[in-house]
Amino acid sequence: RRCYEYLFARNEPCENCETYKVMKTGQPHHWYWTGPDKRDYDIYDFPFTDTDGSRMILEMGIDITEVNKAHKALKEAKETLEQRVAERTEELAAANDGLAETANELARSNEELQQFAYVASHDLQEPLRMINGFLKLLEERYRSQLDDKAREYIGYSVEGAARMSHLINDLLEYSRLTSKGKELQAIGADRPLDGALANLRGNLAGVGRSLE
Repeated sequence: RRCYEYLFARNEPCENCETYKVMKTGQPHHWYWTGPDKRDYDIYDFPFTDTDGSRMILEMGIDITEVNKAHKALKEAKETLEQRVAERTEELAAANDGLAETANELARSNEELQQFAYVASHDLQEPLRMINGFLKLLEERYRSQLDDKAREYIGYSVEGAARMSHLINDLLEYSRLTSKGKELQAIGADRPLDGALANLRGNLAGVGRSLE
């Protein structure tokens, strides 16, 4: 039975029949078709002449429904992946912009900190120099009138002012670590320990007196 008889119960070829074009042109033809069963077919038509001289067509239809479904799923997955990549790229770009802005803010903050530390160290050093100068002047002029305890207290005060001056300078150096810092290197623990104990000497002495 002919296809138009078998599939569509017709007595003649369909008006838009792709296969029937081969009868008109005499040339092979390749086309796609979705049948009444909603399945997709890849169809190849080849004209030939039968032994009785009648013109015939050899038609081969390959069911490509599952292949088309796979191609559609692959296309959708590709589009989804591309969309996710685009979204992720936008997120990373926004994150990079945020990091750049944060870095700029940090740089400005460090610059302001250095400026503040410089001004603060300069302003704090001046009263320390005045205190230190008056203590030395007091010791020189009234040395004969001061007992050993008074001279000891003056010595502690001068030493404390000197330590304070060093602390201020250290603070200034610390604020410059990111811009003018030197390469880190190992040092002995005795100097930092001695400095810490010296800074705590007054507190330790007060604790000792409280215990007494």
